[in-house]
Amino acid sequence: MSHSTTDSSFNNVSLCVCAVVPESLTLKNPGESYLKVSPGGGRVRQADRMSGLYKDFNPGTVSVENFQTGQHYWEIEVDKKPDWTVGIKMSSEKESEILLHLKHNKGYVLSCDGKDTPLSTRDKPQKIGLYLDCGRKQVSFYNADNMSRLVQINYSSKQPCCLSLVPGLYLDGTNSDPLTVCSYEFNSKMRLK
Repeated sequence: MSHSTTDSSFNNVSLCVCAVVPESLTLKNPGESYLKVSPGGGRVRQADRMSGLYKDFNPGTVSVENFQTGQHYWEIEVDKKPDWTVGIKMSSEKESEILLHLKHNKGYVLSCDGKDTPLSTRDKPQKIGLYLDCGRKQVSFYNADNMSRLVQINYSSKQPCCLSLVPGLYLDGTNSDPLTVCSYEFNSKMRLK
């Protein structure tokens, strides 16, 4: 069915632009001495170190919340970190995960269930958008600075998913900034016209 501009019902339709609003969530404190999760559970970083011991140790954390239905979107501030990982992990399947890495010595890499695929992109986003569509079993990663899609992948697991964050290798202190889950406050009295 097509609409013409002379169709009166079509002329009375108001167009709206919808924006994806990042959800808030809380990161688990895994009790790992080399990993620091902020008191509110919104940031994670490598703990400061006095020596080069465990320099390749790269712990991470997951969200408290699990997701099995619906559509979800988060923005993670990576700023200028040279090494980090953002993605989803299936709750009860040890190796089932979809992760986007920035590796300081390799560039961007997509990992799906342990298999790495290099990505070619010129983007250097300050924020990564992660869109999880549980109905379609699809994960998309975005440059949240300009909303361009970096990569999209399907998954087959029926298990609940959680957000997975790894702040990256410590790199002698040059990668000590946190990964931050962005949350935005909105006025609940605000009404759409």
